[in-house]
Amino acid sequence: YIIKLIKHKNPENPPEIKITDESYTGINGEDVPLRIFHPKKIKKLSIIIFPGASPLAEAHPGMMNLASIIASLGYKVFIPRIPPLKALNITDINIEWFAHAYEKLLNRNDIDSNQVTVTGISFGGSLLLNSILDPRMNNPKPKSLMIYGAAFDFDTGFDFLLNGELTHNNKKIKITPNEWGIAVILHNFLYNIDAGFDTKKIREVLSYRMKDDVDKVEELKDKLNNHDKEFMELVLKAEYNDEIKEIIYKI
Repeated sequence: YIIKLIKHKNPENPPEIKITDESYTGINGEDVPLRIFHPKKIKKLSIIIFPGASPLAEAHPGMMNLASIIASLGYKVFIPRIPPLKALNITDINIEWFAHAYEKLLNRNDIDSNQVTVTGISFGGSLLLNSILDPRMNNPKPKSLMIYGAAFDFDTGFDFLLNGELTHNNKKIKITPNEWGIAVILHNFLYNIDAGFDTKKIREVLSYRMKDDVDKVEELKDKLNNHDKEFMELVLKAEYNDEIKEIIYKI
């Protein structure tokens, strides 16, 4: 896996596998995209990868890379689109979607329901930990569950998102956090709390950040008052002052 990870450069044209786009039935009976990675020689175990919060969903280059490498090792990989996560919604509605998608995929003829493992990426990993308690994900249970880049503990999770701090082998390590995590949290929940000021214009800027519309973000940011502009600039640079940290902990 590591050797292939180092060598693998092009998720759009992966070696040794075929990619097909199909669909599964959503919670309202609609067709929802499902991307499948087919290895040349198929092992018995199938792998379902639940994506993180991204408008690219199953087409995210990181997801494509991960799935392509795993498939090249002989495992059939399924990436179901989770519509709320594509819309950058990280609320509990995703738990319903995860359990539903798992149940639907296990009904497929090309999956042995007793030979399935599940993986959750980023916010999708945290949501997967909640979803695994749903009875639909226990009939039968996956053989294993892996999360990547996901918080499973609020205190240490927020310490990492806000400060880039993590502990490994009892040693504190600090790295520059990615601003996406806090930006997504603020986008989803800022309207739910009393931040001490009117957050309407900040939430508008965040909505365009979620769409990766950098030009619109800059245009709207320049129209903010001094306080709101500084607030947004700190969020976008992943440099969080006490006010931002207090708001995040309120959330």
